[in-house]
Amino acid sequence: LLAGFGGHKQAAGLSLVPENLSALQEAFHVAVVTQVGSEPFSALLKLERELPLSEIDFRLLKELELLQPFGMGNPEPVFVTPPVTVRDYRIFGKDHVKLALDDPDAKAVLSAKAWRMASQLTRRIKGTTMRFAFTPKIDTFGSHPAIELNIRDWQE
Repeated sequence: LLAGFGGHKQAAGLSLVPENLSALQEAFHVAVVTQVGSEPFSALLKLERELPLSEIDFRLLKELELLQPFGMGNPEPVFVTPPVTVRDYRIFGKDHVKLALDDPDAKAVLSAKAWRMASQLTRRIKGTTMRFAFTPKIDTFGSHPAIELNIRDWQE
């Protein structure tokens, strides 16, 4: 079905004539089901540890930067908050969410952004207590660098 193929370990290229596309789709589906089964995979997110908001400072972020470059063999660390309260919620851009998260035990509040997640992370969460999986970042968008969390997942 393929006119040609190639690539390296993390990429694959192929070419085919358009008339073979449907047959390739069917053959690919059969091969996947045969090798891994018909049940869809569940996405897994590896978490390093719970990280209270009060422990996130510029020193920690600079130390995390020393672990770069992140990629296949060196994934970016992902942490989880203790239960935090969503103090503020707003949508920005087309489908992004900005939150203010309050860790009452640590007496700390930090900003967080959930990119392209407005349809899943809706306004109803404002005022609720949740846990968030995140990567801490330094936001350099404004006039002063600020700490913010990039939300990867959540648990209500």
